[in-house]
Amino acid sequence: MKKTILIFILLLSFGVINAQKTGYYTTQVSWTNTDGPQTRSLRVYVPLTYSSSTDYSLVIGFHGLGGAPNTYLQSIIYYAKNPYFGDVILVCPDDGTPSTSWFSGDEDFKIISAIINTMDGTHSIDLSRVFAQGFSFGGKSVYLHGLDEADYLKGIIAHSPGFYNSKDIYNTCTEPLHCQHKYNYANAWKVLVSITAGSGEYNLGLTEPYLTLAKKAVVKLNASGGNAKFFEDATGYHNLPPLSIAKLCWDYVNTSTVAIEEVKIEQEFKIFPSPANNDINIKSEIAQTNSTLMIFNAMGELIKKDIFIGTKITIPVSELANGIYFVKLYNEDKGWIFMEKFIVLH
Repeated sequence: MKKTILIFILLLSFGVINAQKTGYYTTQVSWTNTDGPQTRSLRVYVPLTYSSSTDYSLVIGFHGLGGAPNTYLQSIIYYAKNPYFGDVILVCPDDGTPSTSWFSGDEDFKIISAIINTMDGTHSIDLSRVFAQGFSFGGKSVYLHGLDEADYLKGIIAHSPGFYNSKDIYNTCTEPLHCQHKYNYANAWKVLVSITAGSGEYNLGLTEPYLTLAKKAVVKLNASGGNAKFFEDATGYHNLPPLSIAKLCWDYVNTSTVAIEEVKIEQEFKIFPSPANNDINIKSEIAQTNSTLMIFNAMGELIKKDIFIGTKITIPVSELANGIYFVKLYNEDKGWIFMEKFIVLH
């Protein structure tokens, strides 16, 4: 009992010490997951103009293999210091087990929600605008942990993610060091994702360049119901992209999941009947060709997938259990996405 009280007092003191702090500083985050109690060092930057009356975006940056929180923070400081990105607070955690984890071990799971809780306890954070960002093995790791904790994020930005191979992306890799965990694609629809890679990307002597793997990751995310986009750095190798591409990534993940085009076509997209018993009808006057139709359950799991041809399609739902489902209509050529829910009730 005394130990519990002491821990509470220490955590309370930690919050008071860091409350409203500005500039650069180092602190810690602690949490417990299935691997036990965890503690990580955090390097933080809060704008000197910080005001508690303003809600700030939070960008959590994951450094690459051999990196460190402080040096990585200096590499991505443009997010906080460039007016283009608005009011931003940056936080860069240290990894759990260098050279073996790269944020991929059991000890680092739930690190994103832990950081959010820590920063929200000391500063004014807009919890609807939290982003996870990473480079190289940090990019692979932010892909892993970002999908796992998609409920806490608006966007994921992965620069030159260090995927091991195609099987790694498709969750079929059995290599114990690089592929010990699987990506939670059931959450793909919950978060916006941008991935970059340089035209000269390499893959540490392996057969598939990071550039190719990055593109495959975007295809896999979108096939899983996600909203992902690839941005190529035509002059880059294995490095963070220039500010111009960083801005494109930010614009993509910082927008609403409903694009401007979607608002305009809302009345052109109809699902009926709802509740449905045997079939649902999906009607769209603008879908035409190259549109993909996907149905997800309330857990975000992909149930059905089809190509939308013409202006109307009928989907049988008699075998689906009672509950809430979501229809996503995606047209890559026209660049719009629409999602709507329906109910199955037998």
